[in-house]
Amino acid sequence: MENLIKQLADRKINLYLILLIVSLLTVWVFSEVIWTVILAITLAYILKPLNKKLENKGFSNRVSTAISTIISVLTLIVLAIPFFLVLYQRRDILIGFLQELPQSFEITILGFELTVQITQLIELTRDGVTDTAVNLVQAAPSLTFKLFLVPVLVYAILRNTDEIEETMNNLVPDSMKDIVYRYHRRTEEVLIGLYVVQASTAILTFLIGMPVFYLLGYEPFISLALLSGILQLIPILGPTILIVVLAGFEIMMGDFIMALTILGTGLALVALLPDLIIRPRLANWTVGVSSSLYFLGFVGGILTLGAIGIIIGPLMIAILLETVKIISEQE
Repeated sequence: MENLIKQLADRKINLYLILLIVSLLTVWVFSEVIWTVILAITLAYILKPLNKKLENKGFSNRVSTAISTIISVLTLIVLAIPFFLVLYQRRDILIGFLQELPQSFEITILGFELTVQITQLIELTRDGVTDTAVNLVQAAPSLTFKLFLVPVLVYAILRNTDEIEETMNNLVPDSMKDIVYRYHRRTEEVLIGLYVVQASTAILTFLIGMPVFYLLGYEPFISLALLSGILQLIPILGPTILIVVLAGFEIMMGDFIMALTILGTGLALVALLPDLIIRPRLANWTVGVSSSLYFLGFVGGILTLGAIGIIIGPLMIAILLETVKIISEQE
């Protein structure tokens, strides 16, 4: 009997080793879409409560999953439409502004005068835009496939949630099931909180941007505030790129005082205030992670993993804290 138990234990250990090796190979094979998969998993996590509510209202699993997936797709579309709509509506203003630019302007630095040719800047900008467009066209098939893959994966995960949970439950020893469940609940809470933080920060950036751009004298202040809110969803750059572009335009028009005012006011209130103060405080309330640790996870995640790091970085901090809490409770 003892030999049989030992053989079964060894067999189980070997199977876990095989699972680990196969998992690592799978990650390597699908490395090009690994972040797409992770994004889909995080979206499925936050859509799961909605999916369950729809099922409780009498919808079948297939229908409720389809509705939840469609809602996620429509949300992404709704977020993208205002950006392109504002650019389209304001194209005449932009073209008119470029036509009114002087041929050159002078900058005095430490007594030295430097003449900058606007035509040269326009040519450099055009070349940069052209290169970016070419890169986007080349990456279009890959990006399209990845974007198409997200809702497919979200649907598949939500459709088979019960089977996935049952399989994972069978893999975990009975003595660890309560701990795994805590990780599951904490991950769900953190992911929902993080997406709430992202959306709330973008909305607050829009609300802050309206009076700032209005007081700075910009007529399309609502459009600029809307762009700032949307750009807030882009890691690191965010509204900063818009503020810098506006300051650059003012410099080209020869109004250096206005350029400095825009840089100082815009960067402080529109770009830095939401990211450095509002976002961490929101995270503390919704995610349950202190402002300093959230900021560490936010920045570290972005620098290490790219855009998906704004979610994965703080999530790993929360999981680490949960692990420490579990260990302390065992003492």
